[in-house]
Amino acid sequence: MSDVTRAQVEREYLACSDLVIEYKLQIQSLKKELTHYAGWQKLADQSDEINQLKAHIAAIQRTVHAQADDGGLWAFAHTAPEGYLQSALRHLHRVCEGDFSHAR
Repeated sequence: MSDVTRAQVEREYLACSDLVIEYKLQIQSLKKELTHYAGWQKLADQSDEINQLKAHIAAIQRTVHAQADDGGLWAFAHTAPEGYLQSALRHLHRVCEGDFSHAR
């Protein structure tokens, strides 16, 4: 058997303790990186959704502007249903342009 001194055992114990502490710190760092990556992934996913919403809003705005230039949609209403439809269309246009003061 080899003669192992108490000092050697203590040195080995301290070395192992240092390794455990180092590994714990590395694990914490990796957890932070993973959380950071997950956050970026979530932002990337949200960015795709935001781009889709922007495209949708742009299509709505193009339609609103095209309808605004269509004289037939804004002509004098000859019947009550035409008047109601034009009123609803004007309301829709106000909302599409960001005026929510008349939102129903």
